[in-house]
Formats: sequence, structure tokens, C-alpha cells
Amino acid sequence: MLAAVLAGLVVRQAASFVPIIISRATSAMFLLLMFNFLMGTRWSFHVFHRIGRFLARPARRLGVIGADARGAATVQHLHSTHRASAELLGLLDDDVFKHGKLFHGYRVLGLLDDLATIMARTPFDEIVSRRKRCLPRNWRRSSRSPVSHRIALRRFGSAAPT
Repeated sequence: MLAAVLAGLVVRQAASFVPIIISRATSAMFLLLMFNFLMGTRWSFHVFHRIGRFLARPARRLGVIGADARGAATVQHLHSTHRASAELLGLLDDDVFKHGKLFHGYRVLGLLDDLATIMARTPFDEIVSRRKRCLPRNWRRSSRSPVSHRIALRRFGSAAPT
């Protein structure tokens, strides 16, 4: 704002030396246009940054089962091997006291039973787990399962879905 006002004052002062007539309305319009152009140039950096982040989005968006030692090992493994190709969005854990808290820098999103609500807030493509059995057997065909939400369920260190 200050730069636009200073530019308006400079133009007004220049009008006293150069034989041109600038009305107050023209000065006000110049001031408003200058302010808008300055704000536009500042906001363009933010817009380009957001476009760049959108276009450079990782191919896979991941969630990890377990905010415990196994989950920590999974997070470390993902950081060391999949840094550029995957984005870790958060963890799923059955412990209600961990929900909303940070675990190794990532938010604990909620229960696996609340998958539909979690997907509405934070959609992801894969769930990664280090457990031998990621889901209860009777839960695989349920409407609450990751398969019903078209989420790949992968076991830590394994490329094939479990």
C-alpha cells in the first residue's frame, strides 16, 4: 500500500514539472491500479507455488496402520525408500488417546473403523502396515474395509496386496 501511495505522490509531483494536467480522480485511479498491480504481483508467487505443488504431487498418498514401534519402523522405511514417489498423510490407530496427536511428525487420523470419515477429510490411495494380518478376516468384505473404498492395502516390505 505504501509503495502505491508513494508512486501516486511521485506522479502528482511530476505533474507540477511536466506540462500535463492530472485530475484528482485520475490520481485516485492511478493509486488504485498501482495498488492492485502490486498486490497481483505479490499474489502471483503464491499462486505459482500452489500450482507447482499441485502438479508435483506424489503419485501415491499413504496412510500407515499403527502409531507404535511397528508404525515408526514403517514411517522410517517410507522416508528412506519412497521419499519422492509417495506422500505419507497420517496414521490409523485403535488407541483413542492418540487421535489428533502427532507421531513422528504425522497426525494420527483415527480408527480403521472410521475409514469413511477419514477418507472424506484426508483421501489417500494406500494403507501400509507392518502387522502380519492387517485386517480382521470378517472385515475384508465389509463396507468399512479399505477395499470397498478402493484403497490398496499393502504389507510393509511387500509389493503384493494382503
